Amino acid sequence: CTDVAARGIDIQELPYVVNMTLPDADQIEDYIHRIGRVGRADRMGLAVSLVSTVKEKVWYHKCKNFRGQGCTNTKTLTSGGCCKWYDERDLLARVRARLGGEAEIRSMEESADGFRLPGGMGEGVTYGEMRKDVTQVSEHVIALAPAVKELATLEVQ
Repeated sequence: CTDVAARGIDIQELPYVVNMTLPDADQIEDYIHRIGRVGRADRMGLAVSLVSTVKEKVWYHKCKNFRGQGCTNTKTLTSGGCCKWYDERDLLARVRARLGGEAEIRSMEESADGFRLPGGMGEGVTYGEMRKDVTQVSEHVIALAPAVKELATLEVQ
């Protein structure tokens, strides 16, 4: 996903988003917004982020026009180069803190169960399809009706 798609794009019935890397620390809000693009309108969605468990030295070119073509300068930015150390474990901890610890983390070794969702959340659900449990939504709307009616009355007073 590019920065263009980070905000303001709505792709109907998008069942999955796979992030090949986590964003820089200053882009975590865009990342959270992006992963929220799946599973909208009572549809089940799944966002997967591939996260390295070790620090990685990655290309980081500040010059957007150049895009690193032909670059061989593997020194870090602080040494005048075009690379930086990327610590996705730290970035993931920041994302989890922002989400209130809600993000589930699984390693490849722990995923022999085929990456099943916890507590049977995904059982009987096909990603991208509408939830079949509309009675729960209807009950919730009915339960909220008195509060909405009271707020509407207060609005005109």
